Amino acid sequence: MEAFKSFLNIVILLGALQGFISSILLFKYKHNRSNKFLAWIILFISLACLDVYLFQAIDNDVQSTTYHLIRAILPLGIYMPIFPLVYFYTKSLFNTEFKLNKSHKIQLYTVLFDIVPYLVALVYVVGVLMKSISSQNSDGYGNFIYIWNTYGDIPRWLSLMFYLRLTYKEISANNDSKVYKATISWVRQLFKAFLMFSILWLFYLIPYVIPSASEQLVKVLGWFPIYIPLSVLVYWLGIKGYIIGTKVNAHRAPKTKLEPHIIEKTVLKLNNAMQNDKLYLDASLKLNDIVAYVKIPQKTISAVLNQHLQKSFNEYVNEYRIEEVKSKLINPDFDHLTITGVALESGFNSQATFQRTFKKIVKQSPKAFRLNCTNTSINSSQI
Repeated sequence: MEAFKSFLNIVILLGALQGFISSILLFKYKHNRSNKFLAWIILFISLACLDVYLFQAIDNDVQSTTYHLIRAILPLGIYMPIFPLVYFYTKSLFNTEFKLNKSHKIQLYTVLFDIVPYLVALVYVVGVLMKSISSQNSDGYGNFIYIWNTYGDIPRWLSLMFYLRLTYKEISANNDSKVYKATISWVRQLFKAFLMFSILWLFYLIPYVIPSASEQLVKVLGWFPIYIPLSVLVYWLGIKGYIIGTKVNAHRAPKTKLEPHIIEKTVLKLNNAMQNDKLYLDASLKLNDIVAYVKIPQKTISAVLNQHLQKSFNEYVNEYRIEEVKSKLINPDFDHLTITGVALESGFNSQATFQRTFKKIVKQSPKAFRLNCTNTSINSSQI
């Protein structure tokens, strides 16, 4: 049994070492910000794996007071920033211009939650050295750190679920965006991996926070049920994440430089095709159809849409479809149609896409929009 535990500890250590190597490679890869976010995620997980390895494999064999003091004040178990970083990483994959603003950076201050026990240990050590704290008070400080680390996993797990929800919403909002297909597949896999880990963590967390079961649970299983999957996750993130990063960068072509008159001409023809000729009503409309209709090269149209209008082709077309839906929902002549019927008549061929796009642009559901318009109309007629 001890030999098997030693083997599992080696797996955790190797996972941490692999993570350190992967994070260094990703930090050095300067082509996009998303790799930096992934590098920080892997680094924090690797540090946590190293911390558990030191605790399980070395702690029982080393009696040095100096070693215990160093491990107590060395902040290796940093978890809270991982969860918002997963969300930021997802956003950066969909939007190459994504940058952390002030509100984003504030979310990373949750690192202070993880640092608390290390600060308490540091205060105790410094106090003892300066003789302002008696070494006989170690039990009080130790109990505080133990309780903090034990019950601190509850807000950590809740934080993970909160950011997984945001990540899921980000993925759903970009299902129809014009991004590299491998990116969509990768972020879905990433979400599922962390979701599976959150479920596994919950099953371990429930008995762990029960005082009568906590000590026995760690004694029998150690931290292997959590950190073996984390070690596997580090391997996977490092290898797959680096590969996807290089593929995405290779796929992203350099920006096409266009003359102002070319941009103006292209925008004018596109708007005319939509506003006057209403090509968006064709549910099967493709970029090639627009190219043939306005007689402008596809490369030019894509560059104008992506670089100057900051929209994908689907986003551009769907905005016109949403305006068509809105005009019909407030028109009594279309009251006989269901909302889905209105959407189909406006160029949408998928109810899910329509609902998601409408909420994203109008900031409310189609049903709420129609109800508000009806109520407004009634109130106006009564005045």
